Amino acid sequence: MNPLETLPVVKTPLVVKKQPIAEANGGSAGEVWKVIQNTSSAAVLEVFIEQFPDSIYAKLASAMLGKLKDAQ
Repeated sequence: MNPLETLPVVKTPLVVKKQPIAEANGGSAGEVWKVIQNTSSAAVLEVFIEQFPDSIYAKLASAMLGKLKDAQ
């Protein structure tokens, strides 16, 4: 007999709260920017811009993203 067959089924909805990456890790835009400022990943820059749209670093990330996309 499979022991998993005797477990009750719980039908509780899964609730996922969207939390910015930096908040989840306790970081600020400046701290995250220090880590990613030399990236060559468009995806990383896009996530940064999404997470910190009003930061001074978002404009830098956007410029870098434009250069990366132009180079492709």
